[in-house]
Amino acid sequence: MDFLTDDRILIAERGDVAVQQPGQLWVMTTDGTRVKVTGMPPNTGIYYVLRSPDFVTSRRVYISYFEPGGPNEPRRGRNASDTNFRPEGLTVLRAQLDLAANMPTLGNVEVIWRQEQIVPIPTGFQIGAYMAFSPNGRYLFIAGGARDEFEGIQNLDNALGKTVRIFPNGDIPPDNPFAQTPGARGDIWTLGHRNRPVAKVGIRGFPFGVKSDSRFGCRGFALSG
Repeated sequence: MDFLTDDRILIAERGDVAVQQPGQLWVMTTDGTRVKVTGMPPNTGIYYVLRSPDFVTSRRVYISYFEPGGPNEPRRGRNASDTNFRPEGLTVLRAQLDLAANMPTLGNVEVIWRQEQIVPIPTGFQIGAYMAFSPNGRYLFIAGGARDEFEGIQNLDNALGKTVRIFPNGDIPPDNPFAQTPGARGDIWTLGHRNRPVAKVGIRGFPFGVKSDSRFGCRGFALSG
């Protein structure tokens, strides 16, 4: 959840991820009144919500969620053979939240970032999905979990097990570590993370305060910055 104003909170209700049922968004006031937010795209789980640093004037919010793949989406991942699940991928959108109406609504919805569409593992998700702005509001950091995949997590051609840094509109900063590396995703900021349960940003824009987890060696080392 994140405070929108002194008396209103935006809350993500995750949904039943194990059976790929959608989550919901709510605006709650400090007196306990809760109203559903409309305008959320199709999803199989909502994870993190974050108000823009300029929310007072822009009314913009950021939401990380699982976006379901279409009927022709390639079935990738180590659980690809399980036909009970459809591919889905961690996705981040930004939208303007209209609080004036009786029913709060997301408008001008834009998907600004996508991780990977893979078939999920039902018993362990390692989703990450946390977001944080740099102190000056110039950059948006997104923590992408490893999704319980074992192969290729250290590769630079995917965003699994990575923290990414982008501009708030989704563009990639040209000074990111791998922005000029052929074949690499330019949004990668750090890599080698099994799952990032928190995302905080230090004064120079480096993530810190991240739970360290090295139990799985090269298959997933969660770096504490």
